[in-house]
Amino acid sequence: MQRYFDLSNDFNNIILSEDDIFHIKQVMRMRIDDNFEVVKNNKVYLCKILSLNPFKFSYLIDANNNNELKVNITLIYAFPKFEKLEFAIQKAVELGVKQIVLVNGEHVVFKLDEEKNKNKFVRFNKIIKEAAEQSKRNYLPKLTLVKIFEDILSFKSELNLFAYEKSDTPLTKLHEILSNKDIKNISILIGPEGGFTKEEANYAIQNGFNSISLGKRILRSETSVIYLLSLLGYEYEE
Repeated sequence: MQRYFDLSNDFNNIILSEDDIFHIKQVMRMRIDDNFEVVKNNKVYLCKILSLNPFKFSYLIDANNNNELKVNITLIYAFPKFEKLEFAIQKAVELGVKQIVLVNGEHVVFKLDEEKNKNKFVRFNKIIKEAAEQSKRNYLPKLTLVKIFEDILSFKSELNLFAYEKSDTPLTKLHEILSNKDIKNISILIGPEGGFTKEEANYAIQNGFNSISLGKRILRSETSVIYLLSLLGYEYEE
């Protein structure tokens, strides 16, 4: 069943955007009595089309519908090139990340600025919304930009993991690190195509990020995102 997100500020009614209504009518070609889902304030509502012109629908809450992981995962990402970044964002959302924090590291190809790159952020948020709908998320992940690397400390959690190719902690230790099932929040730090500088890596480790190797092979930046999030999903999927 197709899922949409209500992003309006109306707390009393479910309101879909014109783009979503167009998608329902013209792309999905739904008809009267067809059903779809809408997420509002992290709750899922089952909807039934009553009329197409004008577009009207009924809805009722589905209290048992929860597709989220048992932990809140924050991805702190010193991003690669834009096309790879879009791919990584999409897959991170599908794999259950709660928040994506983009950080301007020394080796990023292009320094991001939210004011100068407004269109990019509109595009990123559209990718997040579509990926959340496709994967039937109950929560729309938040996107944040950190311009100064040292500000990553604002996004630390109970457990903080740093994917680092020079780490002495092998991947086989990850299960042991994640053995505490009482953990509710995890932050993971992943570098760009050129990796982190020695200074950035030392700063992260000295401030509580546990470095871990993802194996003997050197993975692409976007592959590291998918790989580590998949491992966390294996541990914390209900």
